[in-house]
Amino acid sequence: MNAEKRNGRKISLADVRIANNAAHRLRLEYFLSKLNDHQRTIYELLVNKGRLASGLLYQAYCRKARNPVVDRAYRKYMRRMVDLGLVKEKGMGRWKAYEISLELTSNS
Repeated sequence: MNAEKRNGRKISLADVRIANNAAHRLRLEYFLSKLNDHQRTIYELLVNKGRLASGLLYQAYCRKARNPVVDRAYRKYMRRMVDLGLVKEKGMGRWKAYEISLELTSNS
């Protein structure tokens, strides 16, 4: 479509990059729309603070959320966000940390 808009006869690398960025944004917006308020709060904390250990992330979530969920539900939410590809987990057990894997960027 970008090539057609500029009356191009061929698809350029710039056209592919623009389409890729648009697809990335649509995918992220779709996945974010599937999150509940608690998951959005957790996601926003990770966007703002970067990589956080699981325990520290849960503590920050409890301070920010109006009615925070219990630890078990928090772990379920984190598993869902990892499964969706929104968040990456690093480490195991007590040393598990989370960070954003998909994020809206200004050039997308």
